[in-house]
Amino acid sequence: MYKVLTPKQEKYTLGLFKGKAQIVAYLEAGYSPKSSVKTREANASRLASNERVLMRLAELRKKAEDAAIMDKQEILKRHSDIARGNITDFVGKGNRIEITDETPHKPAIQEYNTFEVTIGKGENAKLAEVTKVKLHDPVRSMQEICKLLGFYPKEGTGEGVNIGSLSIDNRSVNIGEGADAKDKLIAELNRFASRKQANRDDPEAK
Repeated sequence: MYKVLTPKQEKYTLGLFKGKAQIVAYLEAGYSPKSSVKTREANASRLASNERVLMRLAELRKKAEDAAIMDKQEILKRHSDIARGNITDFVGKGNRIEITDETPHKPAIQEYNTFEVTIGKGENAKLAEVTKVKLHDPVRSMQEICKLLGFYPKEGTGEGVNIGSLSIDNRSVNIGEGADAKDKLIAELNRFASRKQANRDDPEAK
């Protein structure tokens, strides 16, 4: 059993485990940034070779016990946010894009860019700020949810599964047991996705 790491060493190791560069993990762990770049890089490299750090890193990789690794429930929550996300969630006062800590379904955002465009010509030309928001595909997330919850038949068996009741965005889909359960579920999801796409094209549509 390896000796317990110091809090800074533990945070540094977690940073490496998440794929961060040595120097980034070193500084984020709380080590002093006041020394020269060369000294900081040397210290970060030396710490990466520390026996206790290496053992802890191996343990994290083997058991995947670190909190940064998504468990099934977290994955389901993320995909649920994507599936439920609607462009109107991100529109605030004056029909402007508004994203805050309280904005619902933020994981649904795939791209978020703000840029300036010129409107008009000559002396009448003005700069306008434009914000572009692109959302993830909700159908794909719904399919991933179904896989995680075991709604699809096992590969190669062709056996149906008991779908039960699936609630998405306050809508209920009830599908019974049988070989055609998968097809029924996919049809319901596609119908739901079509309604969502219509709402995106026309936010006033109900």
